[in-house]
Amino acid sequence: MKKILTSLAIFNLIFFANITFAGNNIALDYNIISDVKNGYVIDSAYTNKIGFSLFENEDVIYCNNHPVIIKDNRFEISIDGLTGKQDFTITNSLDESTLYTYYISDKDGYLEEYNFEELDNINNIKTFIKTINGISLVYTNRDEKSVNEIEKIILSLPEKILVNLKEIKLMPAEHESGAAGITKYNKITLYNISKYSKATIKNVIIHEVAHTWAYNLMKDKILDYSYTNYQQAVTKDTKFPSNYAKENVKIGNYSEDFAESVSFYLINSKSFEKKYPARADYIKMLIEK
Repeated sequence: MKKILTSLAIFNLIFFANITFAGNNIALDYNIISDVKNGYVIDSAYTNKIGFSLFENEDVIYCNNHPVIIKDNRFEISIDGLTGKQDFTITNSLDESTLYTYYISDKDGYLEEYNFEELDNINNIKTFIKTINGISLVYTNRDEKSVNEIEKIILSLPEKILVNLKEIKLMPAEHESGAAGITKYNKITLYNISKYSKATIKNVIIHEVAHTWAYNLMKDKILDYSYTNYQQAVTKDTKFPSNYAKENVKIGNYSEDFAESVSFYLINSKSFEKKYPARADYIKMLIEK
């Protein structure tokens, strides 16, 4: 009996010790989350600091051997006066360390030493960043002529549909599928966009922005992944805003019809309302919701 009690006491000690100290055993690499992805770009004209979050609080955090202030499991690193490729070594009281590297723009948005991975074999490429309404526009010197036009388009759109968009990247190369734009949740990549007319650029950008908006509507449970309620509007209208939308609906994909419709609606709402009244009512309802 004594052996059993002793064993239980040891088990309880180990069990509760593990619960009490588990948080303190998280390696620094896994304990830190940066607001900006490691290895990425920062617009110094938009911000002068980089923010970090901690899963579990640390007693002390150092950046390049200088202590930083931790508040509510958050800390920040100043980038005042820094440009180009910069390394930040973060350490804690256990002498664990982790390295973060960022490319910080100069006052003109130039990102020294930074190139898109996809363009490594192309010479004479310079990369820049410009922040528009909190959205990072990352581009190369080959697309500089399109930047002002893209800025005008972004500033003309309702804030509601931009809420989920964090980045637009201009890639001066063709996508393997031939697509002019590709969206991944809150990021858009546009391919060889400068070769298109202003009207086409506007359509492509708003189309891709609509995809990022749709993801946000799904997150808020206003729109489901099958676009169920939107399908009803498509059925009522009986015709399609483009062949691209039509071909996708044929295979059960309503996301492209939605993106096309949002684009055409925002470009010319009166014309769109006459041709596609059910879609127009649905999109208007979402914007005003």
